[in-house]
Amino acid sequence: MRQFILVVLILIAARIPTAHAQAQNPYLNDHDETANPAISASVYGTKVNLRYQLNVYIQQVDDSSELYPAVVLVHGGGWDKGNAANLTDYARVLHTHNLITVEVDYRTLPEGETASTPNPHSPEPCVQDMKTVIRWLRQNADKYHIDRNKIAAFGESAGGYMAAHAAYLDGWNHADDATTYNGTPHPLTYWSAKPNLLILMSPILSVGTEAHAYEHWRFGSDSTDHDIITAPTNSSIPVLLQIGYYDTTAWPPTAKTWHQKLMDANVPVTQYVYYSEENPDNPNATRYGACHQFFRKAGADFYNVPQNRVISFLHSHGYGD
Repeated sequence: MRQFILVVLILIAARIPTAHAQAQNPYLNDHDETANPAISASVYGTKVNLRYQLNVYIQQVDDSSELYPAVVLVHGGGWDKGNAANLTDYARVLHTHNLITVEVDYRTLPEGETASTPNPHSPEPCVQDMKTVIRWLRQNADKYHIDRNKIAAFGESAGGYMAAHAAYLDGWNHADDATTYNGTPHPLTYWSAKPNLLILMSPILSVGTEAHAYEHWRFGSDSTDHDIITAPTNSSIPVLLQIGYYDTTAWPPTAKTWHQKLMDANVPVTQYVYYSEENPDNPNATRYGACHQFFRKAGADFYNVPQNRVISFLHSHGYGD
């Protein structure tokens, strides 16, 4: 039986890199970094060390003549918590559909910051890491048998914000990805960070001045420039948007407004609103309301229905089988 590749990209280090780390060779030479035990314990394959805080786990494939679509999974956690293990179950399921799955552990921010914290950290490093991963995948697509024109970004909560940022906004690129060294362009400079497909689960879409904007204090004067809901929608990237009706973190009316904006711009978008564990699609159901990250909650329908819709969405665009 054919084996398929499971790639787990781990941008390990849970804090903003030090000046020493920033100074390391930008050309992705090997480094000896410690893997996240929660990830490495669940993955079998070869560990490849790349530039600082970036590890790749590869399970080899028998048929190296084919190219496969890839799905980059980006966890949530308010940019200061969580790790790639949050979405390992999803990665395993998607992998069974002939998809290369890529789990990302990006740099997270110091925990405990609030609106009253002087000079709070912005999610810029998180977004930078997200974009670096997509560029790196395209750069190494032939080596890992990835179809570089079929890279989907799957983001939950704050990870949904990062995936959408990569799709719709051009800023916040890692300096190593867009600069030259001694007159030589960095290899990643040539590759786009935009995904070809976007899957957003309970995504953070508003960080600006809108009502219920999420942690806009992290963005300061940049909030408008990095707000997804007000970003230009001149994109043909297909979008799957799944939200919980009772979500108080990723505000549902914001998602519905963005959905309508995409539709008005003729962006191919599919939206599902979930209401209840007993009947996810029934707006009159009241038992176990669908709150934030409902798709990872207990309950077969809450778990299986959105997961199956993710798989169907991928299949409908020629990703996996």
